[in-house]
Amino acid sequence: MKLESGNVRYFGHLKRAWYGEVTLREMPFVDEVGFGVGPLAGNGTFGEMAVRWYQLGAMLCPRLEVFDDGWRTLATFADVIKKLGHVPTSRSVAIVPVAFCALLEGCGFVGRTPVLRRQRDTDGRGPGRDESGGPER
Repeated sequence: MKLESGNVRYFGHLKRAWYGEVTLREMPFVDEVGFGVGPLAGNGTFGEMAVRWYQLGAMLCPRLEVFDDGWRTLATFADVIKKLGHVPTSRSVAIVPVAFCALLEGCGFVGRTPVLRRQRDTDGRGPGRDESGGPER
């Protein structure tokens, strides 16, 4: 897909985000990978959607969710939809979030999951925090 200059296709994996555990406690789904198109600078989006995994019985089942303002962006993701069409599925097999992130990376998406930096042994600051005390992106 050809992007306008200064734009990027990106994704974020909620369970890996520094706020993921707390956020997912209140959600009806167990994980989410949001993806879309936005400015390279990282502020805002021109359209986004998410694959959310729901626990149905003993299986985690992915579902693509897109609000109507993201339909135009979805139409530009033919490469993603085509690759998903080749993913084996059955009543007991479904793509998992990490594999979906790898699929997106294979389509040229950039990971933008806000994760915490690992604490350094000699670092006197709190775990996973930068000098400002906020999470590192």
